[in-house]
Amino acid sequence: MKTACLLLTLALLAPLASARQEAPVARRGYEATALVAESLEVPFLRWGDAIMVENVMINGKGPYRFVLDTGAEGAGRIDQAVIDALALPAAGSGRTRHIIGEEREVVTRRLDTLSIGALSFSNVTLIGGDYDARMRSPGLGPVHGILGYHLFSEYLLTIDYPGRMIRVAKGALPEPDGKSVLAIVSDDEDPEVEVTIGGQSAKALLDTGAQTMLALPSAFAKQVKFSGELEPMGRERPAKVHRGTLDGAVRLGEIEIDDPATVVSETLVQPVVGVRSLALLAVTYDQKNGRVRVVRPAARPRFGIEFGWTGARPYRFSGVTDNGAAAAAGLRATDRIISINGQAFETIDRESMLRLQDLATMTLVVEREGAEMVLRLSPR
Repeated sequence: MKTACLLLTLALLAPLASARQEAPVARRGYEATALVAESLEVPFLRWGDAIMVENVMINGKGPYRFVLDTGAEGAGRIDQAVIDALALPAAGSGRTRHIIGEEREVVTRRLDTLSIGALSFSNVTLIGGDYDARMRSPGLGPVHGILGYHLFSEYLLTIDYPGRMIRVAKGALPEPDGKSVLAIVSDDEDPEVEVTIGGQSAKALLDTGAQTMLALPSAFAKQVKFSGELEPMGRERPAKVHRGTLDGAVRLGEIEIDDPATVVSETLVQPVVGVRSLALLAVTYDQKNGRVRVVRPAARPRFGIEFGWTGARPYRFSGVTDNGAAAAAGLRATDRIISINGQAFETIDRESMLRLQDLATMTLVVEREGAEMVLRLSPR
């Protein structure tokens, strides 16, 4: 099955894109690759729900920022601004067919090299388009492209969501055991595995580009139960997209995800396990041997500070979590935060806030009852 551009948001089926292409675009999308080490670790930024890799080099230029999307077939996508800046030549053309049935013409571009640290690819073909305009969210920086699933076909690709780390390594996963190692069951070598959804067996796509916990075709949704009535999404009536909460669990091997928030679409052609479910897990893809490993790692240490964001600066400090680092350091919900790591709190934008969550330490200057005090935090 060839599918493209799936992004399920609370607004509707929007175009951040798990994209899949039809011929003549090559699925692997490159001529040669090399990893000058046994493995490579790349920290990533949780860019909203997406996975942002910030050290991608194109023809030796950059760094550029690419979203990693396991629902994106082939080598990936590249934004028009980068195409113009680097004068990337056209490589061919083709058609894409979305997972929701829509088709469109595409033009591919040729890159001499694409590299991420010690990992490099040569003679790479990417689909060109205005991806920054489609994908950028308020308060976040630019998107220069998408790294597709098949770009990593020669390696083990691990996305450790709680650890916010991507690992690329040589080697192979062990044989599927139905517990932590599952067989890829797609005829097209896409990351589709056998799952159970509300007690019903299904083949589901593991898609980091789908910004939901679970997405179901309407026909499949009739086979499972939901907690309450499904709510229509968008302005179209009668609605083709609804949302609700599954009354049951999604099971991937030994892992169960209880009562996931679910999007139901009349035009979706297969169940999708989205990034908000995968964010609980560390997932390793072994494309050469048709295997996926899913494990639930230990929870990531956190600072335990709650912030609210309404779409514009400033952020709102809304409290502290029980037994967290901030509570242990003495931060109170009634304090006024003046600065974080030397930056005035009212100047912190959305992307800066995302980066603060990955720091090893945090220094707060707060005002309490008219007096300033300094609090130093380490995540726990």
